[in-house]
Amino acid sequence: MSKRIVAAFLITCTMLSFAACNAKSQTDDSTSTALTETSEKPSSFDVTFPEETAAPSEASSEEKETNEPADTTSEPVTTAATTAKSLGKVKVSDAYKKAYGKNQWGYKATVKIPKITIDGVSTKAINKEILDYCKKNSGNECSCGYSYYIGKTYVSILIVLQEEHDMSPATMYNVYNISRSSGKKLSKKSMLKTLGISAKKFKSRVKKAVTKYYKKDIGYSSKAPSYIKRDYKKAVSSKYLNKAIPYVNSKGKVSYMIKLLPIPAGAGAYDHCGTC
Repeated sequence: MSKRIVAAFLITCTMLSFAACNAKSQTDDSTSTALTETSEKPSSFDVTFPEETAAPSEASSEEKETNEPADTTSEPVTTAATTAKSLGKVKVSDAYKKAYGKNQWGYKATVKIPKITIDGVSTKAINKEILDYCKKNSGNECSCGYSYYIGKTYVSILIVLQEEHDMSPATMYNVYNISRSSGKKLSKKSMLKTLGISAKKFKSRVKKAVTKYYKKDIGYSSKAPSYIKRDYKKAVSSKYLNKAIPYVNSKGKVSYMIKLLPIPAGAGAYDHCGTC
């Protein structure tokens, strides 16, 4: 009996040990499964951010570039109106004035040379240029005067030199278009751009004005003498029309000046100006 009891006891212990091990194994498996699920299952943050960051982040960059405000350090676009408001005031006065007595032909010459002053801008160079030109070409035998027009962005000065004698006197002109922003002389191209007129259109308008002048004042027509026709043909040629300088007269009218325009009367050449 004792042997049977011992055997039963051993069997019972073995079975209990196996059950305990089996229970422990089940517990370990359950824990492992739980850990695996916790580490592999992505959170809501992991789902939305890692998968959507790459493409949308490029889109965000493009959106930033598209919506980025303009560079405030770049030069602003300036219109004539805004420029005019910021420009300094302009004053045109006499830099030099003198009246001569009668010369050998019995004529009196007067000399008036302009001086341009623009607030905040140096006009020393252009004033010297005008002064030197006028002094060189005037005196007791030639009067000097001027007229001018102050535009929004420029000043137009017309110098008039009139010979005071009986030997085929002539009138000579010179034009100075001056920038109100720089105080410097404007080129023909710059002045035409300021006036909003193309070089081709200006040339056409000058040709029309010169033709009108020859017909009205010189007597050009189909019946005119050959020398008038010859000089008219020269006057409306590209050689002379290309010499025309634009300016604005004292009444605010777009005008032109041509140096040494052919003319049947007088010395054979002189300066001419008129509106166009």
